[in-house]
Amino acid sequence: MRAFEWRLLSELGYGFSLDEDVSGQPIASAGAYRLLPDTGLEPVGQFQPGLFNGAELLAMAEADWEIPGALAAAKRLMRQALAPHLGGRPLVSRELFMNLKEVPRD
Repeated sequence: MRAFEWRLLSELGYGFSLDEDVSGQPIASAGAYRLLPDTGLEPVGQFQPGLFNGAELLAMAEADWEIPGALAAAKRLMRQALAPHLGGRPLVSRELFMNLKEVPRD
């Protein structure tokens, strides 16, 4: 699901790096970052709700879902990244895939 959403963002020209911040510096695994939807990930000095830790971001960049919290962080990140482009409507990716499974193929 997250891979589809990530590809959708990228194909629409709204993708951003998961291993570099907005200034081009590498994501630090011990760092805290906030998403700026139009530009990418910005480092912040103090962790607050809604931020992402660097280890989760680096796990997402490598599609390493074994890192604790990486899947939940990916879901949150995709929601934050997609929200400005959806005009207040939800992206119903799960329903789309469920409907595709049900469509008979000839």
